[in-house]
Amino acid sequence: MNLHTHRAGVLDPTFGDNGIAPLTLPIGHRKFEPLSCYTEPDGSMVYYGHAAVAELPAEQTGFYFGRLTPDGTPTEAAPVHRVACPVSTSNYDFTVSRTAVNAGILGFSLPVHPVAKFARYRSYIGISRFAEDFTPLPEFGDNGIVIPLPIFNDSLRPAGSSTSPCVQSNTAQNRLADNIGLPRGAVIGKRIRVVFQSFLIDNENTEIIDTTTLLASFDSATGKPISDIGENHDAETVVLPERDGEALEPTGAHFYDNGSFVLLAVTSASTYLMRFHANGQLDDGFADGQPIKLPLGVLSYLAVSEKRLVVTIPASPLPLGGGTTVYAFDKDGTADREFNLGQPLTLADTDATTLTLYNAVIDEDERIILSGGRWSVDSGLSSECHVTRLLSNGTLDPEFADNGHFRGPEGYQYGEAVFVNDDGIRIVCSAPGIESIAKLTT
Repeated sequence: MNLHTHRAGVLDPTFGDNGIAPLTLPIGHRKFEPLSCYTEPDGSMVYYGHAAVAELPAEQTGFYFGRLTPDGTPTEAAPVHRVACPVSTSNYDFTVSRTAVNAGILGFSLPVHPVAKFARYRSYIGISRFAEDFTPLPEFGDNGIVIPLPIFNDSLRPAGSSTSPCVQSNTAQNRLADNIGLPRGAVIGKRIRVVFQSFLIDNENTEIIDTTTLLASFDSATGKPISDIGENHDAETVVLPERDGEALEPTGAHFYDNGSFVLLAVTSASTYLMRFHANGQLDDGFADGQPIKLPLGVLSYLAVSEKRLVVTIPASPLPLGGGTTVYAFDKDGTADREFNLGQPLTLADTDATTLTLYNAVIDEDERIILSGGRWSVDSGLSSECHVTRLLSNGTLDPEFADNGHFRGPEGYQYGEAVFVNDDGIRIVCSAPGIESIAKLTT
């Protein structure tokens, strides 16, 4: 029986080992920690991460690109010697995305620069471009790397020093599960547009003194800054407006073909959804002319289709009994009445569990697939991977798994990322010591 044809929401036996494939490298290694990934239209996956290679001493580790075939077989791996900050600790904050079909890999990082004042640093954007075979694009910046000088006077350094080694304030962490505050960008025609936060850091006290959120524009072929944004279309960068007296911290963004973009961001008090024109000016034609203000959701997530915008705000694991609230809007920011009659929908399980679904994607039928964890307390706080599919109107999909809910695979704690392709749904799921891809039938 072909499960893919007759039943949705089960592990696809044609993928990996009965539906599960380790997210690893086809070379000898002790441990591989994936940090960022994306799927191609055919279902293959490109990923980036940190590996301890068996042929080398344990203390010699490296960063690698890898690729899985659509059936879950690791076929390619390549060491990453340099990304947009040539110091290994900063590579943990490097995120990758697809530029376009067969157009290579786009990567962003947040290198930090020493400033004039002693023991202070300023973080700023770094951009890398790689070909499909994982080699740097030599014509882009300095052999595939662009590290522009910060625009802030406190950070100016001598000309020609933009590719000097720099330090990074953040420590290593699994960015698949926690990507708050990382740059969000895309290739749009002949431009790269990116939203990012710049921090002024007192390194002695490890204290952030100042934060600014910016939109920047670069030439997609050379990486040179382009002065085509701002109110008069003559600026390389634009400072995005604050909310609640704070700089916005991006948790999601979607760039349209005309350069306009939707931004999901948080402050310490609230979550905001807003749309900007291509030049970085706030679009007063979105919603009621002001950003949409939602409850605070540190792990809030944005999913976008041609028809709608979906925001998910999950509850914290404790106290138990919480759930994930799903908001749906049309593309102009009006509550989508086709979804739950225009009202937010909260997905919860029982009083003894918390359903924390912090990833979402919308398929071609406008169904919403969410992944995350189902938390409970037994001998201690623990979670299991959980996937939910909603129909376009917001009701649970009765044809998907167990009345709309997939629990598992067994032993996996949460779904860190979700992707939908023509051949199925892929979940990046985590178990102690290993990250894997689980493929579900659609």
